[in-house]
Amino acid sequence: MITQIYIDDIIYRSNNELLCKKFEKCMKNELEMSMMSEVNYFLRLQINQRNDGIFLKQIIALENAKISRTPMATTTELDGDEHDRDVDIKLCRSMIESLYT
Repeated sequence: MITQIYIDDIIYRSNNELLCKKFEKCMKNELEMSMMSEVNYFLRLQINQRNDGIFLKQIIALENAKISRTPMATTTELDGDEHDRDVDIKLCRSMIESLYT
């Protein structure tokens, strides 16, 4: 299950519908919570949920942007996680740190 908490918003998602229902019930028992529909927009990201995946889109005005080098290795291969593998925290941190150098 993936859970995103930001101030007073909670977004959760899982391939296991039963797990989502249990999480919803637990949260409603602990907090004053209302359920809303599928998320379409969150933290300036447009979210499109389809059968073939979840797609994020961010529109940024680049008219006054400064040009810089690519902050991430161009040889890094990105792919979908279809088997719920654990995140390699060292790789993740190194990729994030590269954005600040």
